[in-house]
Amino acid sequence: YASTSLNVKLENASTLNVQKDKHIKKINLGEINEYKTNCNNSYLVVWGIPKKFKNSSPQNNKVVFYNLNNKKLRVVKTSHAVFDVDFYKTEDKAILSLATTNTEINLKTGEQSDFPEISPSIFNQLEDCKNLTQFKRYKE
Repeated sequence: YASTSLNVKLENASTLNVQKDKHIKKINLGEINEYKTNCNNSYLVVWGIPKKFKNSSPQNNKVVFYNLNNKKLRVVKTSHAVFDVDFYKTEDKAILSLATTNTEINLKTGEQSDFPEISPSIFNQLEDCKNLTQFKRYKE
């Protein structure tokens, strides 16, 4: 069911306050670059850089999927820049559009698979929301 009482607000550059009905959740990253919901407000995805990262490893980006219905978090780390996240219309899956590849995430199991480009048949399975809650730190 789609809730009408979703309130998402950046507290500062690294903290996002998410309120759905009477439940409040804070999501913290080193710096939040973007966030957005899926069409029916059952998932919120937040991405940016983590608080700590090692100079010896590639720059990590952290992607947090927050299930707004059961309040569970799924965290995905990637060494690629994240450009966008798209949700499937009928499945609990999403696609991360990364600098060099695309990664499909099963939001229930966390299983990931990479593929080079989004085919028209996959593209047609993705949501196209008219009114979604979102924020972009860097404009195209």
